[in-house]
Amino acid sequence: MWQVAGQSYDELGDAYYSNANRDIFALPQSSAMARSDILFAADGTAQGNPAVLPGLERQVVELAYAGFYENTFSTSLLSFAAPVSKNMGVSASFNYLYVPGISDNRGWDTLPGGAPIVGRDKQFSASELLFRVGFGYNFQITRNLHLGVGAALNSMRRNLEGPIGYGIGVDGSTVLHLVPLGFRIGFQVNNLTTNYLRWQPGYVDLAYPQLRFSMGWASDVDYLYGRLQLHYTTLDIAANSGNNTVTKSDEYTSLSMPSWTKASEDPVKFLIRGNLGGEYLIRNIVAVRIGTSRINPVTFGAGLNLFDQHFSMNFAYLYHELAGTYQLSIGYGW
Repeated sequence: MWQVAGQSYDELGDAYYSNANRDIFALPQSSAMARSDILFAADGTAQGNPAVLPGLERQVVELAYAGFYENTFSTSLLSFAAPVSKNMGVSASFNYLYVPGISDNRGWDTLPGGAPIVGRDKQFSASELLFRVGFGYNFQITRNLHLGVGAALNSMRRNLEGPIGYGIGVDGSTVLHLVPLGFRIGFQVNNLTTNYLRWQPGYVDLAYPQLRFSMGWASDVDYLYGRLQLHYTTLDIAANSGNNTVTKSDEYTSLSMPSWTKASEDPVKFLIRGNLGGEYLIRNIVAVRIGTSRINPVTFGAGLNLFDQHFSMNFAYLYHELAGTYQLSIGYGW
């Protein structure tokens, strides 16, 4: 929803993309599994799940970088997560998006059809800074059944070479853990109260809530000398994330285009288009990860834990028809 000079315009196409940038702020561990691991991602990033923070055994700080589509734009982030007690955990992160070399044809002369007459090329850059803090609490319903709940507060600053917007939003999450089976189910809600972004006096941008359901399983597998983790996450059930799936546009181009998928319209297709991923952790040292989503048909990566798991390095690659995306991170736990 856009509000200009006190008037409201219900244009869902605009609201769909109002807070889309946050979907790319993720650590390579999660990206390698197509961001399907929201029931296990105990970190401070915009895609982290505060409900699982109490499950951390140590404090962890991680620094990550991602170059999208041959470095057309990039993200950098610093994430911190820590247990406070047996049943509580906290997190925080700084997430930075940088988009250089944007052509600016404002003020150019135009042809009769509206196309700009190419003249002296002027370029500018855009950026976004997102700060997030999270809190999670674990309720031990029984010895074998735990319920985790969490909440996070997001604040952001967007710079579009002139217009600058400041925003705030709240997320919520929950996870139900069947401990003996290693099975988890849960929900994560982004923009729980809508994400409020104010650009100019009288110019407000609201992003609607996004709801995703997830389930996962993790267990030690002795004969494989490691631990296996599998998970699945749906698209946005509320259908407010816009670019939650893709489809071939038409006969004139081979590129896929964004499309909107609602669970109520075709439940089977909606479920099939969700994110799927897994991890195989060998002796708590080497991790191999793979995933798939409609945006990135193939994602994969690896991780290495050294010095009694105090130091970690992770890598991810996301395939896309435009160009691939690579992500790197280093971490330290104590």
